[in-house]
Amino acid sequence: MIDLNMDFIDAFIPSKDTRAYLHSIHYEFNNNEKATIVANHLLVSKEDKIEWLTAFKEIVSNKRLREKIQKAIEYIKENMGKDRRGDYNDALFDFVFIPHDFRHGDIVRSLYGEWDTTVFHEKIGIILNYFDEDYDFYRNMRGDYSDTQVCVDVKFDSDKYLGEFSHEHMNPIYIERLSLHDKDERRVYLDYLINVYAKKSLMKRKGSKPEYVSELTDKLEQRYLDEYIPVYDEDADCWCVQTGHGFEKGNIDYVAAKFSGTGLIYHFVENGKEDHVHGFEAVLERIIANPEGIEIESGYSEYSENELQFAQSVKQAVSFVKTHNRPMTNAELRENRKSAINSVEEIGVLNVDFAYAKWLTTILKTYMKHNINNLSVEFTFEGKRYTIEDAVNEIVSIADEYIDLRNDVSELETEKDLISNFKYAGRLFTEVMPYLWL
Repeated sequence: MIDLNMDFIDAFIPSKDTRAYLHSIHYEFNNNEKATIVANHLLVSKEDKIEWLTAFKEIVSNKRLREKIQKAIEYIKENMGKDRRGDYNDALFDFVFIPHDFRHGDIVRSLYGEWDTTVFHEKIGIILNYFDEDYDFYRNMRGDYSDTQVCVDVKFDSDKYLGEFSHEHMNPIYIERLSLHDKDERRVYLDYLINVYAKKSLMKRKGSKPEYVSELTDKLEQRYLDEYIPVYDEDADCWCVQTGHGFEKGNIDYVAAKFSGTGLIYHFVENGKEDHVHGFEAVLERIIANPEGIEIESGYSEYSENELQFAQSVKQAVSFVKTHNRPMTNAELRENRKSAINSVEEIGVLNVDFAYAKWLTTILKTYMKHNINNLSVEFTFEGKRYTIEDAVNEIVSIADEYIDLRNDVSELETEKDLISNFKYAGRLFTEVMPYLWL
């Protein structure tokens, strides 16, 4: 049985590379993502899945998620004696984006062989034609759990060559980078493939005018060889600068960021997933493309009040036009501005609470990991008897639920219930805090 108090990433992300990357960016899976990963895990037995999901269901307050977990448990029980092949759990099959840093040219090995996890295989392959833009594409995908994969050209099973047309779609939690000796014949062959595919990919990206693109970049670099402060080129309609790491060209946000070593960043939530861009114009582009799915994050303090109001008014205007299929009248535009101002004030309150919820979960989870104090001490709060451990677990559970559902308050009966529960957790934390660091 895997302990519920164990860090989820350490418990269920077997790849040391993916696990290290997730920790490096301080990533946290929400409750739905955790349940989905466990229900579909290839390296966890069905018995352990049932035991963990059953215990996890008891600490989840989201009624809809509890029902999905129960269905997933029933699905596992119904298929106990069947082969693992294609063993995705239909009850918990939502797309889960798993951040990773695998890219084109990485030599990797899989942590499972075929679908039989009882037999050791070391399948070795390379990741081909998977670049940052491909990563961004999959990050914004709205598919199902089977799309949480990277295409690996598998060339060897240990020392056995598998042929030219062998590839598998692997979840990044099951692959790790592999170091082969420079004189290893497999390494020589894989390096050759990496170079061949890189050249093909470069030509494909440049399209029908590779010489022109290359020639333009070369001309700009020669023209601004001694320009160490960004300059604008009217003919190419872009900014250019020579930096310590090479020549850069593009829009002013990109070039200024490369020039200074920093840059703008704007966070927001799109369809329940946190994301960011590096310019306010890009925020507006995302809002216009997906007004219902974008929620502005002001908890990071990167937005000015004017930008928040502007973004909210655009969001409301796009939704209005899509609904009514006509432009807004002057009177409606004035009302839209007033409404945007009021909405921004409400967003500010919610995002302060959101930042507090994140802080609560982080500090208390860290405390529980490293605690050496007695957590069995009891106290009474608002008529309810707690041990310190019970109180901390309840605070974390409520804060996690607030983070999960803050953008979809329809999951609870009313928005008032969501805020009321979180306020209770805040009061409980104030009460229990003196016990934690005695």
